[in-house]
Amino acid sequence: MSDTNTPYDTLFRTAFEKPETANELTLVLLPKTHAGRLAGARVTVEPESLVDDRARIHRTDLLLEFRWPRRKARASSSRTAYVYILYEHKSYRSRWVTVQLLRSMATIWQRHATERKRHRNEPLPEILPVVLYHGTKRWNAPLQFAELIANGRDSPHVPHYQPVFVDLTEIPDEQITGSLWAVLGLVALKYSRLPLNQDATDRLTELLHRGEADPAVRHLVRAVQTSTRR
Repeated sequence: MSDTNTPYDTLFRTAFEKPETANELTLVLLPKTHAGRLAGARVTVEPESLVDDRARIHRTDLLLEFRWPRRKARASSSRTAYVYILYEHKSYRSRWVTVQLLRSMATIWQRHATERKRHRNEPLPEILPVVLYHGTKRWNAPLQFAELIANGRDSPHVPHYQPVFVDLTEIPDEQITGSLWAVLGLVALKYSRLPLNQDATDRLTELLHRGEADPAVRHLVRAVQTSTRR
């Protein structure tokens, strides 16, 4: 990772850079209809960020590739799909976040268009963009890309897309489920910008104690302790 990464970035990438925990994250963030469509695929995580160095002080990302065996892919679809999560952790909302998303999506599609040889007629893979917002103010910037363009809403020449939007601070605790590693990572991120009431303190303390007792999770415990010091 670039040295422009913040403690939020470091904790986010540490918690969810493994394929199994990245997949767990999609189950928390995505609507069930979207998550169900990805079932049965092999998941890999892109090791490098698509966010340029200048922007990494405010955001990081996670690109998950979902791949099905060719015999299971429908003739009208690609055997590969992506979930691209842009983790936006400015203290305020960013009006241009969908521009960053479009740039990253175009990069992914260009890779496929360039590398495609044997299966030239196969459609480009679907990319499901997700904005995971972690700010202190309520989001009120446009999420429909066409709204950012003059006359864009009525123009057939402008991309019309809208990402899945999730405010991390508003995810109910009972919705954060999965392995100890995934739950600890997401709970720690959620409360790193929220006042710690007694219930939140108790839950985070209990998760840290369980993680300390599990050798497989201690590395994440250290990352949480480093990243969430106040």
